[in-house]
Amino acid sequence: MESTLFDFDALPLMGEQGALLEARPARTRVRSKVANPVAHVHVLHSQPHMDRVFDYLIPEKFADSARVGTRVVVDLGAQRVGGFIVARDAITEGCGRLRPLYRVVSEYPVLTSSVYSVARTLADKYAGTVADILRTAIPERHARAAKEFLADAQEAFPLASPRPAPEPGPWEAYRGGPEFLAALGAGKSVRACMAALPGPAGGVEALVRAVQAVRHAGRSVLLVVPTTRAARALQATLATRVGETPTLMVSEESHEKRYRAFLSVISGQSRIVVGTRGAAWAPLTDLGLAIIMDDAASTLRDIRAPYLAARDVLLERARREKAAFLAFSPYVSEECAQLLSEHRISLLDGTAAARRAALPNISGPHQWPGGEADHLRLPQPAFSILRRALEDGPVLILVPRSGYIPALCCAYCGERALCTICGGNLVQSTPHDPLQCQRCGVRVHPWRCRHCQNGKLRAIRIGSARTAEEIGRAFPGVGIILSGAHSPEGIIGKVSQRPRIVVATPGAEPEAEGGFAAALVLDARYLLGEGLGAETRFIRVLARVAARVRCAGEGGHMLVAGGAPPELLNRIARWELGEYAAELLEQRAELDLPPTATWVGITGASGDVRTYLAMLRAALNRGEAAAAMRGTAGARSTQGTHGEQDAHLFTQFSPDLGSKGWQQESGKETEADLLTGGAFELASGIVLLGPVPGARPGEITVYGRAELSRGITLTRQARKTYGAYSAQRLGGSLRLQVNPPL
Repeated sequence: MESTLFDFDALPLMGEQGALLEARPARTRVRSKVANPVAHVHVLHSQPHMDRVFDYLIPEKFADSARVGTRVVVDLGAQRVGGFIVARDAITEGCGRLRPLYRVVSEYPVLTSSVYSVARTLADKYAGTVADILRTAIPERHARAAKEFLADAQEAFPLASPRPAPEPGPWEAYRGGPEFLAALGAGKSVRACMAALPGPAGGVEALVRAVQAVRHAGRSVLLVVPTTRAARALQATLATRVGETPTLMVSEESHEKRYRAFLSVISGQSRIVVGTRGAAWAPLTDLGLAIIMDDAASTLRDIRAPYLAARDVLLERARREKAAFLAFSPYVSEECAQLLSEHRISLLDGTAAARRAALPNISGPHQWPGGEADHLRLPQPAFSILRRALEDGPVLILVPRSGYIPALCCAYCGERALCTICGGNLVQSTPHDPLQCQRCGVRVHPWRCRHCQNGKLRAIRIGSARTAEEIGRAFPGVGIILSGAHSPEGIIGKVSQRPRIVVATPGAEPEAEGGFAAALVLDARYLLGEGLGAETRFIRVLARVAARVRCAGEGGHMLVAGGAPPELLNRIARWELGEYAAELLEQRAELDLPPTATWVGITGASGDVRTYLAMLRAALNRGEAAAAMRGTAGARSTQGTHGEQDAHLFTQFSPDLGSKGWQQESGKETEADLLTGGAFELASGIVLLGPVPGARPGEITVYGRAELSRGITLTRQARKTYGAYSAQRLGGSLRLQVNPPL
């Protein structure tokens, strides 16, 4: 198909002739009745080539209100756009008459120097725009909330907590745990990843002690969690145990509440913040500790460009604000394993004695007599485990999917049952309902296989409702509870010690008073999934279950059925999560996969991607030539005035689309090889892979890959080049994503 082919030999040579030199702009002092009359405004414009700082004149009426950090409205060309004052002085680098500020929006400075610096750093790292990041970091002004805040302004919260420093408590179960807690109490900027144990040692008590230690040192604490439900529960616990009510920052709140919470934080009235992904930007006074829970959760990465990971936001903030950092998860993600290998953080894992005391017995059917048939959905050992456990308390059963039968196929040939209108999966919601398409909702009755014309179906996967029905027949008289987003009762938060069976989907597992007596994980092969990070996602699910089961000393048992890899199951049973993450990282390093290398995905129409790559190649080669002339190995630093940083946006590229092509060298790919994809050197140390079909019709995706030492060069230049590409309107929009899902 034409959209999947990409002729790299046909890349035009651009930027080799007619490129304007980047000259340092002239600096002019502006005279005015207003002290420091020049406002340097970073505008919030949708176009990437306008992601820069512009100079504006401050009228006398805004002399006092136009402070650094305030939100303003300015005239930019024929448009009126918002922005933030990032500096104020009497010097301009503009060559013409300065336009005045149109309006000062915020009565209070809402952009701090730390947040702005982090936004600029991450814009380079993620090949995005500062404007997109600032829109995420700072909520839009709410007039009533701002007015009430200024009218009821309170004094900042006392720096130090009057309570004494906490005892180590659950931190003693971890190697290096007491020392880490003591460093927090001393106000030091230590950074670590904790492979949290099941039970009390890995519960909220450890977080409470950490927050108490930091508040005793007089510094602020920021906690970021994956879901609003978890944020509310953690806020309630900290309010009771720490003696301060944390500020809740979640996207589900109304605009007014979110802006009021933001003002409370930036004014210093709040010293503890609990929230979801967006709370990573909370501008706390004297940040002392940034905690991220479940750092590999998909909800902790932005779904819009530049696709920031909350982990990276907190790490960069901790570095700039000299704060401590803690990744608190019942696993070690590959990204944290990379940080460990670079000695940027330390590992806090459980001692051998603590592991034995905290873990339940974890096994697979192959470890039981008569359980060799691991392909069975409900192996024989499961029934004996459930019967014995129901004598002591509740039992948890985890299934990958909700519903009754979420996937079906032909009973004779195995052809997947799909909708003939839209190609969606056909599902059965209840035993008596006809088949229905998940995508377009059409009901199908009767159904015939398009391959063999047979009308008999069998289930590929069994949902939670069908599982509850089957378990109910096997254990008559035992109460059954369904927990899930699509279940009649929704997600159940907690159950009593009364013997019963709870059937839940991943993420909806309730807690039981005293812990579940046993847990059964079904269809494990579907929980494992595919792609990068599949093993970590699998461990995340099993760790949540293990944390809700009683320890082995109290008879707790967890059986994982349905095709879980024995080696992976053994690692979980021994809780060797740090070691396993290091092994996964080594496997990725062999293939130069993230996070051991930097990848940039470029998606768009074939012709547009070709034009952009030509510009990117020319820019990378110019950078290498300039570095060689200066006798240095790296690309030129972009630090300096905003005029120097943005000069590249006006560099003109002159395409030479004549007979010039790639100069083939010995050992390089042939034209035929390039047409079929593969690896291709775009510039020194930077490899291009692809193309592959994009997610949308008519689009392709290519990947730029660089080793970590060259990663910032690739992402920074990709960002600059896209600004130039956009400024000259050389094609349609493209999507750039650093380290995309693979």
